[in-house]
Amino acid sequence: ATVHVSDRDDLNITCSVGMHPSVSDDSDKNESKDVVVPMIWFTGSSDTTVPPNGVLKGFNADTIKPKIFAEIKGATHTSPIEMEATYIAQYFDCMIKNDQNACDYFWNKGSKNNICTGGMAMTTCTIDDGKNA
Repeated sequence: ATVHVSDRDDLNITCSVGMHPSVSDDSDKNESKDVVVPMIWFTGSSDTTVPPNGVLKGFNADTIKPKIFAEIKGATHTSPIEMEATYIAQYFDCMIKNDQNACDYFWNKGSKNNICTGGMAMTTCTIDDGKNA
């Protein structure tokens, strides 16, 4: 549902978080490509309900930057509540409240303490801020 509303520019949404979003089997094949707000795309390496490759496909089709793809090592489809809630709150602090410490955690690719390197173990993690390097 998150990706479905993230492609609507009439809802006053500033950012969104897809928690293991299923987009590869939907009838709207452009929903990821049509996203209009920055997103985090969460998945888990042990998710067999919505496998990580489908979430990655949605992330790759999403043209809006900044964006993050985070595949949490060992997470299943039902893991989001206990594993991702803290990340989501901190992401909203960054994107909605402009909290610089929170923003550094998500967008400082060179930091040893960012979403990809300073929290739960990630199988794959990509920070795409739209800048080179």
